[in-house]
Amino acid sequence: MRVRYILSLQSLIAYLLHKMEADGKFNGDTLTVQWNPIKLAEKYLVTIEQCNDERSCTVVYDNTVFKNTTLLEMTSEDKFGPCTFYTLKVRAEDSKHQRLIQETAMLVKDESECNQHLHVVIGVTMSILALLALLLVVAILFYLRKNPMEQIQRARSRIYSRLYSRDKYVKPYDKSTFVQELEKNLIHDLTFDVEFSELEQLADATIQRRISFSTLPVNRRRNRYQDVIPFDATRVVLEKPLGIESNGELSNYINASLISDLSGQVHSPFYIAAQGPSQETMNLFWEMIWQQNVRVIVMLTNLIEGIGFHSSKCSQYWPDLVGNTRRFHDITVQLYDCQDAPDYLVRKFDVSRNDITRSVIHVQCTSWPDRCAPKNASVLLQLIDVVRALASQYGKNDRDNPKTGPWLVHCSAGVGRTGTFIALDQVMRMYDDPMQSNIDVFNAVYQLRKERRYLVQTLSQYTYLYKCLYEHAQKKNPS
Repeated sequence: MRVRYILSLQSLIAYLLHKMEADGKFNGDTLTVQWNPIKLAEKYLVTIEQCNDERSCTVVYDNTVFKNTTLLEMTSEDKFGPCTFYTLKVRAEDSKHQRLIQETAMLVKDESECNQHLHVVIGVTMSILALLALLLVVAILFYLRKNPMEQIQRARSRIYSRLYSRDKYVKPYDKSTFVQELEKNLIHDLTFDVEFSELEQLADATIQRRISFSTLPVNRRRNRYQDVIPFDATRVVLEKPLGIESNGELSNYINASLISDLSGQVHSPFYIAAQGPSQETMNLFWEMIWQQNVRVIVMLTNLIEGIGFHSSKCSQYWPDLVGNTRRFHDITVQLYDCQDAPDYLVRKFDVSRNDITRSVIHVQCTSWPDRCAPKNASVLLQLIDVVRALASQYGKNDRDNPKTGPWLVHCSAGVGRTGTFIALDQVMRMYDDPMQSNIDVFNAVYQLRKERRYLVQTLSQYTYLYKCLYEHAQKKNPS
């Protein structure tokens, strides 16, 4: 018995000197485990734990294999996919289930192996997204080739128009308390800063109309400013197409817009808002005047403006001296009278074509700087009174004489000062109408911008509207 014990002990010692060297290797979601065979071992108990940290491990594999097996290959995304570390335990037992040896190995996945499946998913996903983006770009380029960007903007405008509630478009004052409401605050730019910003944002979001004619190559030189152009729907269309000096190609385009009457008191369109003519577009300008039967021209700019740096705002489209004439294509213009006042000039023209002669009144405001407003409300209030009086004398603009043409109002670009003049004339008519109980400057300007962009261009001009209407209301209802 003693001999057998010694032999067994020697075998065990020899065995213990031989290690299994258990180890594992990852390939994506596949784990391959391998160890050296042990003499006298009849089976191996293999346990694999997935560990998030040293104290938190979960058994993901636990099985027994027999002595001829020393290599295992296992694949599982859930068990061997996560990016973490694993514990491998291999225990060798003899035929009597006695433990011969047990080894533990720590397995850590290489980052490239750990996220291999994720890289594949990301790669496939990014490829699909790149393909979709390419198809989208091709579709947009094809659409833009057929439909300019303005159509996308108009689509956006229609969406916003439906989303906004009616309250977004109106800011009415009760006429009976209008003066008192404004007297609560000083009338200056800060008073209406927020209101004007809301108007700008609303107009930008909801007013996008077609402008295809103004951007045609034949018409681009007819625009004094390339960003101030008329909408197709409201532009003045010349019945007799004309060319200009730099481009003899005929076109019916002129940078001018028909503006409706909002008060409902006179026939529409009641105004033409136009840019100041250049040397090249004066023939077009007079063609429009004749075609539209314009009898009143309101000019709200000087020919040259600017402090220090002088800039041409409008070309002179009338004769220099009383009694002189100028010819514009087949239209002859004679200046037969000129009267000077502190803030404006009144000229009278005889405009002839063939055997027909018409009288046209020309009122020029000389004290209104570009992109600003006069210091005193009386400047514009008096100007409107003068224009109305002359219009009633030389061609009534009411339902009794519907053939009389609209007032032609222009500055340089035909939006800032022009829009302020037209807006004030409109809101004054509304204020004077006994049938209307409210007055809404905000909505009036918004409606005007639907017919020509940027009308009433700056905060100072918007504030000036309120200032003028306030003084007009005070005169109508003295306290």
